[in-house]
Amino acid sequence: MKTVRKACALVVRERKGRRELLQLLHPETEPQMPKGGIEPDEAPLDGALRELHEESGLTKVAHTRDLGLHSIVTPGGSLGDGPLERQDWYLFLITPDGDLPDKWTHCVEGDGEDRGLAYGFRWVPVDAQAPEAFHPLFRPAVERLLAL
Repeated sequence: MKTVRKACALVVRERKGRRELLQLLHPETEPQMPKGGIEPDEAPLDGALRELHEESGLTKVAHTRDLGLHSIVTPGGSLGDGPLERQDWYLFLITPDGDLPDKWTHCVEGDGEDRGLAYGFRWVPVDAQAPEAFHPLFRPAVERLLAL
């Protein structure tokens, strides 16, 4: 079975006394977070920051924190329609620098399969219901955030 390294950005902001998590609205699947493959010679944090920029347009980061590794076995492919593979997700808590809009749309940059797709973004409260607001594959990452 093939192993694929992925970097996942859990972008959290403080707003009106509560934490909010950035949600990526994918046009072809359930809501998720910025995540993608790590290049062969790329450090996981660099991959997370690159994916964040390519998928959301965000470049200004105030703080990062390594949340560890989460491994899954799942069908591969951009829509989960490929052969089974092991995915090692490197999770990073990222605090953006500066004020961000409550909602926006961004066309994906880079050279990945999702290039040119328009992703929507919004913020969801970091609370006990937060995991249910995401695709099931992303729920363990949200649960890790809740445990902090």
